[in-house]
Amino acid sequence: MKKFFTLLAVLLFSVVLFAQNSALVVKQEGLKVYLDTTELSSSIKSGDSFTVTRWGEEIKNPQTGKVLGRDIEARAKGTVQNVEQFYAIGQLENPFDAQNLYAVFDKEETSSVSPRETSANSKEETLKPLWQSEIIEGKIRASASGDLNGDGLSDLILAFDDNTVKIYSLKEDVLKEELTLSVNPLRRIISMDAADVKGVGSAQLFISVFDTNSQRFNTLVYEGGDKSLHQNGIISGIVKGISPFNQKRRLYVQEVNSLSGKTRQLTPGVLVYEDNAYKKGEKVKYPEFDNIFGFNFAPFKKGKENLIYTAFNSRLRVQYDKKKSFVESPKDIDFGSTPTRVKVNRDVKRIYSSLGIYQSAQEDILIAGIENQTKYGILSETFGSYESAILYILKWNKGNFEKYLSATIPGVVSDIIQSPLGSYENVLIVPFTNRAGDSGVMLFEIK
Repeated sequence: MKKFFTLLAVLLFSVVLFAQNSALVVKQEGLKVYLDTTELSSSIKSGDSFTVTRWGEEIKNPQTGKVLGRDIEARAKGTVQNVEQFYAIGQLENPFDAQNLYAVFDKEETSSVSPRETSANSKEETLKPLWQSEIIEGKIRASASGDLNGDGLSDLILAFDDNTVKIYSLKEDVLKEELTLSVNPLRRIISMDAADVKGVGSAQLFISVFDTNSQRFNTLVYEGGDKSLHQNGIISGIVKGISPFNQKRRLYVQEVNSLSGKTRQLTPGVLVYEDNAYKKGEKVKYPEFDNIFGFNFAPFKKGKENLIYTAFNSRLRVQYDKKKSFVESPKDIDFGSTPTRVKVNRDVKRIYSSLGIYQSAQEDILIAGIENQTKYGILSETFGSYESAILYILKWNKGNFEKYLSATIPGVVSDIIQSPLGSYENVLIVPFTNRAGDSGVMLFEIK
């Protein structure tokens, strides 16, 4: 009986606490919501932020039956615009059905499963986006940038979870959809890139897919002009580009195969076009390459180019000549948290996000990488298991990594692109998808 009353007291206290910090959404008009503020224990003002959450199923321990919390079905953030005597008017950041749900102020209500602490510290500066797009409908699965029509301007290329690929131009800070193509749904799109490997004056589009029937990774090659793209080749493996420190961007191809029931990834090689065929050129010069992409090059030791890659422990690793000679990034940042995971036979393979490499005004090496974060404790192999992301810029300082800049991204990030876009030169392109299923793109200037 004593345990019952203790549990009841905890539940009642939780309900009171929730009521004190929340307001019911009594009316909604698009992104505008009307909040009943009569039950709030403290006043609110214009500019205050709130979160509206739609809760899903309970998360239980299957052995004990103990309820650990609730899954989050969907979530949206908003800001108070006006405050009246008995109600307030708020504006949501993204489309969301908030009618009859609670807007929670001051602190974000999550499940009882504790979120992982953010790794930002007080010494880091906040990085602001140079430009951000309007809402783009659909979940972004992969992204690229390249001049597909030869007009001298790089286009934005986005692949969505329905296996459609859309090409956008960016002029006067407005995205305009120019072209759409569809890929066979049995070929899951996992990565994209675009570059003029053939030297014809316009970029070829490389769409890397996982064929669910053959359990193989292949890259479809598309070419065209202003009004159409057509498939004109296929490459075994995954094609992806990097921009090494102060060098021209180049594409690599990495094969993944199965032997004796075990799936392994081979060492990437530069993608070249010779004798009317795409071939794998010079390989990355390190004996064991145990990851799928997520690498780049920079002179971490002066006068010599070193490999930096996403290691098996999800930290960035600068590799020196000897196998056991390396330096790793801070352990509280999970650079291996990618939503792009593919089940190959009995193995789950992660395709890591790209790493941007820049030079600061003081000639320091800057490394850009993504950490996706989840707000509840159970991960799945689905796209939606992550909720938000943080873009981290690390500085290489006297042989070690140093936290330098960071930016909160309002959604999941599958990859980042170090490339021009429209009239913007050498920016970092960060496409993202929020839990409501809408997407957007941010551009950052790293310096």
